[in-house]
Amino acid sequence: TTWYVSKSLLMRSSYTGRKAVYYYVTSGNGRASGIVWRGYLTAGVNSGTSTMPNTGSSSSNNSSTDTSSSSSSSNVSSDASASTSTPTYSTDSTQFNSKEASTFNKQILQLAPGLIEDQRLDDLASYSLWLNDQYNHDDQPLFSGRLVKLYGGSPQGLLQDWGFVQNPDIYTVKSQLSNRLNEIDFSNLDQYQGYHIGVASEAESDNPGGGKISRVNYYVFILPANPKITPSTYKPV
Repeated sequence: TTWYVSKSLLMRSSYTGRKAVYYYVTSGNGRASGIVWRGYLTAGVNSGTSTMPNTGSSSSNNSSTDTSSSSSSSNVSSDASASTSTPTYSTDSTQFNSKEASTFNKQILQLAPGLIEDQRLDDLASYSLWLNDQYNHDDQPLFSGRLVKLYGGSPQGLLQDWGFVQNPDIYTVKSQLSNRLNEIDFSNLDQYQGYHIGVASEAESDNPGGGKISRVNYYVFILPANPKITPSTYKPV
């Protein structure tokens, strides 16, 4: 199906505090509409539905023409074949995590030229993934404790983006990060010149012991090179 986007929504979970971008979409034939997380969609026209069914409206049946005729809309596709796994990566989660995640992280880093990779931010991103595995959300006291360990407190200006892709596909990650509602504005990286950046990714499988990748989670953190540190009230026990 080719879906047409009419608006973007930035939502924040009251449980985790995490923000995510959702799209309000309408199907090409006009019969279905709703809100969906952007990560389930791929930019472009679904090649299997390049000609939309006739809905009786006066608009063109060609999805590309519909997109160009409206400056407020864009089209995205849920065609699974449009986001196939990059051939250089394994489809096995254990293989990806043990040998290939670092390469995928480097690809994400290359999406932010001019920023400097920082091992402490890499560590923070990896720790955030670990928290997700353990608690299904960022446990704030543990996260604060990590900031104390790394920086001596909470650094001012710390920004993060979180997302996931169904396969280790850097093009889908790039599309997600370019959304203007993200906490990190990847459309205007000049404002972050000299900032430090850290990235981590981790593949999941539907099988507890590992197996075929069901999704790849990733975190991106950026921070000014010399941030001011706010003393934390967190006290390790």
